[in-house]
Amino acid sequence: MTRAHRVRSLPLACALLCAPFLAHAWWYDFVSDDAFIVLRYARNLAQGSGLVFNPGERVEGFTSPTWILLMAPVEFAGLDAILVARLLGLLAGMATIVAAVPLSRRLMGPGASPAWSLFAPALLAANGSFACWAPAGLETSLFTLLVTAAFLAAVGGRALTAAALAALCIFTRPEGAVVFAVLAGGDLLGPRTDRLARLRYWAVPLLALAALTAFRLAYYGDPVPNTFYAKTGGTWAQWYRGLGYVGEYASDHEGLPLMLTPVLFSLAAGDARLRLIAAGVLALWAEVVWVGGDGLPMYRFMLPPLPLALVLQGVLLQRLLAYAAKAFPLGWGARVVGAIAFATLVAVHLSPPLLGGHYLNYQYQQAVEVPRWRRVGLWLREHSRPGDSLAAVPIGAVSYYSGLISYDMLGLTDRHIARRELPSMGQGWPGHEKHDGQYILGRRPTYILAGNIDVTPAPRQAGTRPFIPYENPNVFERERDLFDSDLIDRLYEGRSVPLGTGEYLNFYQLKDENRGAAG
Repeated sequence: MTRAHRVRSLPLACALLCAPFLAHAWWYDFVSDDAFIVLRYARNLAQGSGLVFNPGERVEGFTSPTWILLMAPVEFAGLDAILVARLLGLLAGMATIVAAVPLSRRLMGPGASPAWSLFAPALLAANGSFACWAPAGLETSLFTLLVTAAFLAAVGGRALTAAALAALCIFTRPEGAVVFAVLAGGDLLGPRTDRLARLRYWAVPLLALAALTAFRLAYYGDPVPNTFYAKTGGTWAQWYRGLGYVGEYASDHEGLPLMLTPVLFSLAAGDARLRLIAAGVLALWAEVVWVGGDGLPMYRFMLPPLPLALVLQGVLLQRLLAYAAKAFPLGWGARVVGAIAFATLVAVHLSPPLLGGHYLNYQYQQAVEVPRWRRVGLWLREHSRPGDSLAAVPIGAVSYYSGLISYDMLGLTDRHIARRELPSMGQGWPGHEKHDGQYILGRRPTYILAGNIDVTPAPRQAGTRPFIPYENPNVFERERDLFDSDLIDRLYEGRSVPLGTGEYLNFYQLKDENRGAAG
């Protein structure tokens, strides 16, 4: 087969990689509870209530305007929004695999075999976290695609396209500002020729960032999403935990030395394109450390830079083997070594991450928690009365399916809790640390779904305090201040109700004599 034929066969080979990726994603079959938060915003927007979680409360408790704008027409049309969101995520995942091919081809040496262009896409298709989050219903795959495409345009010399994609990154995730900064900085710090012309290109994402900030200030009264305040505290403990998050990912996959070596090699290389990709990877990793990692399973925050990092791994391995083939008469030996290295990397990406507990958390959420929270939401929709409300952690599926006014006890959709200053920030479960139980009681929700939405095989016993016991210390930590006074005892009563599935939902319900003070 000639080189031209091998190049033409790459799209077919890449398309074939999408088949195992889809099988991989189907095997994980994950839906994130946070996806329902976004869908609730999209539904309220489609129904004319505005870009809000609760009608009348302007709080930006989401991180992706792009994803909401994509899902609002789906909600308006009355389609199965979570199904559409999952399909869009899978399409974005496949497109990312495809985009990694030309990115690899541009960065490989001129003498490299076109087959090396499939190295990064194959590892991406094998990566368990990438496959898990593609159908999860969130914008993770779309943002990863936009990041990959933006850097592909940049290394291809298409500055205007890269700038437009950077603008889309800004609208899709807060980390998009990091992508913009790296791409613009890499371009403007390059050769002086036509620097003014390139500056005009990068005005596009800068204007996008300014427009988004102006909208946030006008509509929500804040320059950044409320989730920023809810999840960050600016402490060294939080950054240390972020380092641990990156380290856990490395331990569960290819290992920290193999993650860092290609990036450091690329920074030291004479190729400005490799340096740009490496800078993007490091900047996105640094952002993960700064926010303290993520409390959700399967390392979603590590995915946006993953295609770029895998491309750099492929470039380094290809150059090492090419050098070895020139220095030593290896013949087919170099190919054998390359095949062994590739197979080993596929195995470590494919294997479930077991060291950090992420895979076990995924399994429990996928098989038990998210389906349970959906059933609870449907029960509340059927049995609640007009004007009823709820307070819970988590807040996604239960609020989406119940349709009730919902108060997030973690503050993602609540300005007061999100802005609390807690000295313990960075020491608990990432993104699930801020709380104010007495404030929640002051809002008088009809139902308090304590204990991570407590569902048991048998009803809880009335008269115990707390009515819902705590076995998980992280759950207790974020809800313990519900009991700092006797208010919950005076206002609420414990109830256990059958869900119709052989299970009982246990919660605190506002006593009838106190319903007039709810709000």
